[in-house]
Amino acid sequence: MRWPAAWKEPSLVELLRDTPVNYVLTANGEPVPGLKATVSASAPDGVEVLKGSWPGTRMAAPGESDRVVAGPTGEPWIDSNGWRIALASAQHPGKEVWVEAIPVEPRLYPESYVAGLADAAANGGRWMIQLDDKLVAGIAGGNAAATATWKRLMAAAKFFADWRWQQMQPLALVGVVSRFAGEGAPFSQEVLNLLARANQQYRVILTGEANTAALAGLRAAIYVDQVAPAPALRTALTDFAERGGLLIAGPAWGAGTGPSEAHPRYDVRAFGKGLLAVARKVENDPYLMVQDAMVLVSHRYDLLRFWNGGAVRACLAASPDRKRGLLQMVFYANARAGDATVRVVGNYRSARLFSLDGTEQNVKVVPEKDAVELHLPAVAQYAAVQLDA
Repeated sequence: MRWPAAWKEPSLVELLRDTPVNYVLTANGEPVPGLKATVSASAPDGVEVLKGSWPGTRMAAPGESDRVVAGPTGEPWIDSNGWRIALASAQHPGKEVWVEAIPVEPRLYPESYVAGLADAAANGGRWMIQLDDKLVAGIAGGNAAATATWKRLMAAAKFFADWRWQQMQPLALVGVVSRFAGEGAPFSQEVLNLLARANQQYRVILTGEANTAALAGLRAAIYVDQVAPAPALRTALTDFAERGGLLIAGPAWGAGTGPSEAHPRYDVRAFGKGLLAVARKVENDPYLMVQDAMVLVSHRYDLLRFWNGGAVRACLAASPDRKRGLLQMVFYANARAGDATVRVVGNYRSARLFSLDGTEQNVKVVPEKDAVELHLPAVAQYAAVQLDA
């Protein structure tokens, strides 16, 4: 947590009593009298700090009739740091990822703070708690609404500190292979952002680490970089396709062999037991690349599919033996009306929903072939659903 400079009253350290906050950042590392947590000017060793955006639905300028900005699909555009955390985790293995995301107007509601914390935690990172000036003053002055916001935020922090699903491993349908550096970095990073926006479960794979283990379990791999792959990378991706995967690449990959299936922008050919899809020209629009990739992979293989989900981002994980699953959902709107339905791949028999306030409830499960439909109640900001076979 970043300790507010305006908090000079010694009694304010009591705010952290019995909370999971154990590391406090101050401007120059000056001590906070009475505070038992570690105080420093910077993050400790073993932590990668990344600059993120304040999560939530993007709002239009004041005075505009349509308050929520929508993307090309007409859905609300969501600012989220999930893709940044996934990339940082891949680039800095073994390090904990802390997100520096400063609260900004107009998203300064109590729900915004909970969503900001959950956005990082659901994706395996930690938000460096930071409060806006009005909230800082309100808490210091004993304002009831501000104090309630603080308590709600600490309850959410405790939920994630007491994490009960340690053995879960993220599931992925698609691997995104790139250097994620140099001139092509903005493009490849936006591909990650847009895949996450579509709730596609993906895996970040650096070009130097693309091997059989990194590609295991994936339905498709997207080679995003617009340069010819190095020999070792070409071998790894070729083997992936020959074993039955779908490889999607740009024209720098080179022409494939065999007859091509019809596609507006790709030549799609059989390649061993799998498929090779090579773009006919360099794609400069990451949105179009993602949409094409989703069509090429086919939505029939989606690991998740929402109905009436609203402004939601979801992460799916499972135990190594696949007998237990975990679906995490972050809802970025301040409030949700009505139920939602989500289809989850896996043969599960029961589901139980956990909320940040500590409540638990069973979820209706409707079996399908190799999947289940979950009928979710209206939940706010975050929910975790444990699935059992």
